[in-house]
Amino acid sequence: FETRFIALAGEINRKMPEFVREKAWRSLNRLGVAPSRSKVLALGVSYKADLNDFRESPAIEVIKLLQADGAEVVYHDPHVPAFREHGVAMESLPLTESLIKGCDLVLVLTAHKGVDHEWVTQHAKHVLDTRYATRKFWEKYPGKVTLL
Repeated sequence: FETRFIALAGEINRKMPEFVREKAWRSLNRLGVAPSRSKVLALGVSYKADLNDFRESPAIEVIKLLQADGAEVVYHDPHVPAFREHGVAMESLPLTESLIKGCDLVLVLTAHKGVDHEWVTQHAKHVLDTRYATRKFWEKYPGKVTLL
């Protein structure tokens, strides 16, 4: 039983990037934006919060999936200034109000403590939060936040 449970947990973890992609599609569709014509800000790409290790990060797989759908994906991560992994090479952009407002969706993939998630939410059209970084104030911004 334990072996099957561990295998099942691993299978669920491997499918999470596809699950997040589907949730991103739904959020964009609710906003009236086709995923293939969208601009998405990935907030955090490191494997764990407040670290600079991005190896095997599911965030990179999410980025690849969204790019394959035609989305323009940019990212900000204060701990990962640039990365090259699994055929994707990107540079972190400064987290500015104009960057946030210029994106159709902000996707919280790693919740770094140094990022002001409430400030991000204030300026975003919509936030899809996979790490519950916005849970303390999501009711303050009705309709702007989806928690996974």
